[in-house]
Amino acid sequence: MSRQKELVLQILRGSRGHMTAAQVFERAKEQIPNISLGTVYRDLGRLFDEGEIGRLVLSDGSSVYDCTPHPHGHLICSECGKIEDIEDTAIMDELRRIAGDTLTKADIVAEHLCPECRNRVNRA
Repeated sequence: MSRQKELVLQILRGSRGHMTAAQVFERAKEQIPNISLGTVYRDLGRLFDEGEIGRLVLSDGSSVYDCTPHPHGHLICSECGKIEDIEDTAIMDELRRIAGDTLTKADIVAEHLCPECRNRVNRA
């Protein structure tokens, strides 16, 4: 694994969340100033293809990358865009029951208003 690819993986694992390629790139430049955005995109693609990370394609067509590679769902705030993982749900359990070890991808996405946005809307 190249130094750049290892750094991209470390950044994602350290975030414990979801990041765009641009966000990964900004953090990577702090340690490898001459890294290119193209390198970050290629390494994210390779890490996804190798099953090291997850990728979620959002409704606007953009992608965020996830340090959790196994199939799981996502809860997205329709106001601020905050993304939370859905791990232990009846839906995921049922998918695993039916598919077993053959489940390789589960893009289950639900939208809601997160508590912060809900409070802001209620105050307005």
